[in-house]
Amino acid sequence: MGQVKIMPYNYNTLCDTYKCNNLAAVSIGVPGEPANIYHNICNECLQDIINHAPIDMVLNRKDIQSMINSDNTAVEGSVQKDIDLNSLGIRDLRAMAKDKGLTGYSNLNKSDLIKLLEDEK
Repeated sequence: MGQVKIMPYNYNTLCDTYKCNNLAAVSIGVPGEPANIYHNICNECLQDIINHAPIDMVLNRKDIQSMINSDNTAVEGSVQKDIDLNSLGIRDLRAMAKDKGLTGYSNLNKSDLIKLLEDEK
């Protein structure tokens, strides 16, 4: 099975996801697969999916890594500076703590974990 792609969608069709009544802006699917199994969604629903995806799942994608690595700006820490830690789930916060090499975070509640990550910046 190929990798799922997000492609522009230029037809006057309603969003499939969440039945939200917005016009679809992108199509999500595997290139080469039948178009009727693609999900056509609006930008609002795409943003909602992105906001709820585990951060490590997003950042570990090869295409995202290549975009990060090809950027000429300082990469280390720049990705996490723009993230609202309060919007993340406890799993994502623990993954961030693990990636930073922190210890003693596994039993912390969300607010203490956010404080630990903010102190580390």
